[in-house]
Amino acid sequence: MPEKRGYDRHAIQAKVWFSLEQDTKKTISGEVVDISFLGWGGLLNENIDVGTLIEFDLSVDFLEEHLLGKGQIVHVTELNTSEGKSFRVGVKFIEVKSEIVLDFIQINKRRIDRELREAIEAKRKKEQTGPKDVGAF
Repeated sequence: MPEKRGYDRHAIQAKVWFSLEQDTKKTISGEVVDISFLGWGGLLNENIDVGTLIEFDLSVDFLEEHLLGKGQIVHVTELNTSEGKSFRVGVKFIEVKSEIVLDFIQINKRRIDRELREAIEAKRKKEQTGPKDVGAF
């Protein structure tokens, strides 16, 4: 199904730390679950108001470089989990280096493609070396 937003979101596992523009002394951390050329989506343990401006530092384990930038909270959904409340947020990029966003997306896509190929190959090998005909009892 085509993405209704007009751009692709890419699943990613990343850490994010950010400060609110109106309170730069407070740092909030969370998990990024998807990224696109226009922003990122994440999970937080704190509620943040839609429209809030933030400065963020996003990092992934497969790149040394961090994605630093400014964004705006454009979506917040409260989630109730077995671990308590969490919040799914959408952040729109306001200021970011687009080449680093592209690196995050491309390298992550190659990593996922490689893992998928390895899983398919492992399944194929398992099927070829699977149980032999043991005959009738």
